[in-house]
Amino acid sequence: MYLAGLYHQTVEAKCVTYLVREVAAGWEFKTLHAPAASFVFVCIFVHATRILSRYCNITHERIPESHILR
Repeated sequence: MYLAGLYHQTVEAKCVTYLVREVAAGWEFKTLHAPAASFVFVCIFVHATRILSRYCNITHERIPESHILR
């Protein structure tokens, strides 16, 4: 309840509300977009994890500083 009291609606939230209520099939767009965006994020995360694990297993060394993103 405390966090709900601190919530302030932003422009982004108003845009989503507009899409869902006013645009034809807006609820469909939101329903399909949310899981698809999560799926893309998971795919990128799995891909990066596989690359790092393969690199570490092949060389048996630490990852060089030049390969680490900052």
